[in-house]
Amino acid sequence: MEKSINNSVNQSISNIKKLIQADGKGWIYNSEVEHNSEFVHIFFVGLLRGKEVLFDTTICTLYLHYASLLFEMADEQLQQQNPDYAGWDSLEGNNTQLDEQRAELIAELEASGQIKVQEQVEVTEESEEVVVLDVYLNAPQITSEMISRFVPSYKSGKLKLDHTLYSFSLEEEI
Repeated sequence: MEKSINNSVNQSISNIKKLIQADGKGWIYNSEVEHNSEFVHIFFVGLLRGKEVLFDTTICTLYLHYASLLFEMADEQLQQQNPDYAGWDSLEGNNTQLDEQRAELIAELEASGQIKVQEQVEVTEESEEVVVLDVYLNAPQITSEMISRFVPSYKSGKLKLDHTLYSFSLEEEI
């Protein structure tokens, strides 16, 4: 059974490589994921320790990364304070008190300045053939031009990241 799964994975990787080659940009969007101006999911091929691998890559803005961390931390605190709390999605219009408590926690966390983010690339070796990259960039939006600069820069080892710590204001979003 495992051999057939590996063959299936290898076939998928091979198909993705062919699509990347045919496209001519050196990368392609993951067609199974919805993209927006703050988040994209792409594939590209590169080398890791001299071996060709598929990079399964998400790229998002620092703002989105900051907001995600802020909501995640507030969610954890809300869960600690309310053991019956079933998660973020369960609040949508169902519990005004928890919704207000969530908003207060977010405001407190934001005001405390506890959460700071910086540009980074998190690397996870999924298998011998696939490497997962989670990329956070300080940009107002992720564009195809930005991706076309990122991919060769990353592959050549010349990617320069901004290590400044940033925080953002979500006032308008909450």
